[in-house]
Amino acid sequence: MMESMVHGHWEHLSTSAIPPPMRVQRWNEYGSETLSNMTVDPQADSDFSASIARISLGQMGMISLGSTAASARSDGGAAGCWAADERDALMLVMPVRGSSIFEQDRRVVELAPGDMALRDLSRPWIHRCSGPMELIMVKLPFSLLAGRVRDVQRLIDTGFCATDPAVAMTMSVVRSARHTLSVEPDGCWRDEMSDLVFHSLLLLTAERGERDEVQFEASNRASLRREAVSFILNNLEDPELAVADVASALGVRMRTLQRAFFETGQTPRQFIQTQRLDRAARELSRRSNSAPRSILDVAFSVGFSDVSHFSRSFSRRYGVPPRNYRGNLPVALSDQDPRSKRS
Repeated sequence: MMESMVHGHWEHLSTSAIPPPMRVQRWNEYGSETLSNMTVDPQADSDFSASIARISLGQMGMISLGSTAASARSDGGAAGCWAADERDALMLVMPVRGSSIFEQDRRVVELAPGDMALRDLSRPWIHRCSGPMELIMVKLPFSLLAGRVRDVQRLIDTGFCATDPAVAMTMSVVRSARHTLSVEPDGCWRDEMSDLVFHSLLLLTAERGERDEVQFEASNRASLRREAVSFILNNLEDPELAVADVASALGVRMRTLQRAFFETGQTPRQFIQTQRLDRAARELSRRSNSAPRSILDVAFSVGFSDVSHFSRSFSRRYGVPPRNYRGNLPVALSDQDPRSKRS
């Protein structure tokens, strides 16, 4: 079992007492519980080590994480159960030591110490570090931020540079809070500490304040859309999955669900199709780096019951048939510069 110690309200988890052959498996279990369903690929299995210290803070959670060189990925669907009253959560990522490359929704952000990025734990993500690294992370419900920020997606799509005064202030507050909680986790000011950390996050956007009715409706649509996305990602393998099933599971009418997706430029049906194809692409990419997996197996695993239909759809999106896929971008993005930047 992974070494686990609780000091006050801090929980400390480490691989140090785990035999090397079992470390990755145990780390995947704890990482999935803390973040979202996760698979780690260490740069060197025999030397892999990692640790987490985590503490619940009001509706949020604060995490200190350290690891040797590795990459981690998640197919999304829902946040891990720790420090998440709802399964739809965001994670603010702040490197303290080492550089990280973070990829989500085909956006690639390189983070140096002091930079920040907001990760959507309900969507697939990839995180790579080429050397030892240390992160501070703050996990918070989507609804908490959506209630105060007009366009949460804009924050998710944006990296935050350490040279920005608001970013530097937020980092200073979060690091000070972590230190104070380490010294006195049971302080009587703990609720105020939670508010302080949350309001420091609002420094990252100028669009804060009370919601008007238009913003309220937009927030409701965003929340419904995220619930739908989570349900879809968790049921992609079902070949019978249809928009009507999603609406029924969420207790809304199909028209309401369709309106929630309207501003994304995709219908719910199109979203299901592209997510199946993108998950298949990730599976095929893994196949090229490990044991071969048949095209038929991949097609069935993402909900296609007709391999010919899968191959045609995949070719339209990625420009090549599944058997020739080598990790290239979809056709719709292939003529654009990669959206890569250093934050």
